Amino acid sequence: MDPQEDGFGVSYEGTGARRVRATALGRGTHGVSDVGRLVADQFHVAFPHRIWVAGQVRGVRGNDEGLSFRVRSATGEEPFSLLCEVQAESLPAVRDLLSRDHDADVEDVVRDGRLARLGGLLRFDPGLGAPLFTVSEIDPSPTVAQVDESRTEALRVVAEAGLAEPQRSRSTGVAPVVVAVVGDARDGAVERAVHLLEQSSFPVHVRPTAVDVTRADAGSALASSITASGRDTDVVLLVRGEGRQLGLGSYDELQVARAVAEVQVPVVCGLGGRGVHTASDEVACATVPTAEAAVEWVLSRLGRARALLDELAGDVETAVTAADARFRQALEQAKQEADDAGRVAVARTERSRARRTKLLWAACLLLTVLIVGLAVVTATPWVAAALALPALLLGGAPLARRYDATRGVARMSQANEDFTQVLDRLRTVRDELATTANPERVGVLREIADQLVVEGRELLGRATGLSGPERPLADEPDAAPPVAQEAGPESQEAEPASIDLDGASERAGQL
Repeated sequence: MDPQEDGFGVSYEGTGARRVRATALGRGTHGVSDVGRLVADQFHVAFPHRIWVAGQVRGVRGNDEGLSFRVRSATGEEPFSLLCEVQAESLPAVRDLLSRDHDADVEDVVRDGRLARLGGLLRFDPGLGAPLFTVSEIDPSPTVAQVDESRTEALRVVAEAGLAEPQRSRSTGVAPVVVAVVGDARDGAVERAVHLLEQSSFPVHVRPTAVDVTRADAGSALASSITASGRDTDVVLLVRGEGRQLGLGSYDELQVARAVAEVQVPVVCGLGGRGVHTASDEVACATVPTAEAAVEWVLSRLGRARALLDELAGDVETAVTAADARFRQALEQAKQEADDAGRVAVARTERSRARRTKLLWAACLLLTVLIVGLAVVTATPWVAAALALPALLLGGAPLARRYDATRGVARMSQANEDFTQVLDRLRTVRDELATTANPERVGVLREIADQLVVEGRELLGRATGLSGPERPLADEPDAAPPVAQEAGPESQEAEPASIDLDGASERAGQL
């Protein structure tokens, strides 16, 4: 049979479609599948039992079939990397063992850049054409040492750069009501903090942000979330579930610590790492043990703000009561001063009126005598009677004017005047009464003063919801004074208004 030539240019000899050993390569040549089986057998002979492999984790991938990743030399000098996998059926057992013995999770160790010590079986996978390490146990000891070393370096850089200083001067203000919560998306700390804040008795607005800190760029994601959460908020809570000391590694990264230091509002760390002080804790405004303690930090300040508000409300109420007493005392004092000035003015004007009346009557009498004498001399009595009558009427005119002036007083409209202006008008009336000697004006001023007192009481009554008296103070000395509230700053600064006393007198004369 003629030799046949395959795609590689190698001739075989044999019968039918079956190809046997290649004559060009010599006798004893193995097929590819044979080589695969031989390698697998050699791996099984060389590594019959579980072995431990240590190295740096790279290229972590997770799916329904478990975790796959590679480990390589920590120095990075050797090109070889070993393919590893944690099969889906063994992943729960690996997690449980790691949690019970080391208080850690698989993702705390199997992360890009982390050092890990892995236990399992080394086999050759014919399908991959490469060794495959099936992991059944994880020892986090190298990871712990690496994280501790990284934390020490981060704290040193933080201290040298002075990153701890900015947050020390941050203030939450009186009441931190807009609260941002940033934390691990896997441990439920963010959800617990949000629930506690929303269930409190304070009107807190919460802005939660959950970050997967097991991802390769966990540090960058945390730093970005902290920076964004610090905008338009009163405080940022950086929280995490308790335990899992290895889970604190992301909070030791310098970019996270720098983001905490540069936020313009206070950052409170409740990372749940008892006994562990991270770089983020070092630069934060406050550090508390847990996420729940961070929430309590906010609620305690809101409680103090509420107590301060209640205290100020009590002080205002006390001030209003004191102002009420001052206002009533000022009103009574102004009325008393007006009454005293009125009595003095009445006495003075009565004396003045009596003097003028006497002088007027004396002048009239003298004029009448002269007229009568003239009539006797001229023998014309009817002329004397005609001239004497106007003289008598002239003397009685002041009495008639006084009667007309006291019949009534045109009331002054002060419906829009406030209490301070009423007091100013009363003082103006008092000052006018202290200087006037016009008998017609005294009565006008007295009635104006009584009207002002009534309006002052009505203003006080409107301020407290009570009705003011309908009569002047002089008519009801036993009336209980109403309760007033404190006058506002506008009424205290109002300039005293002038009184149109001449117009009031003219209206009184018309009445």
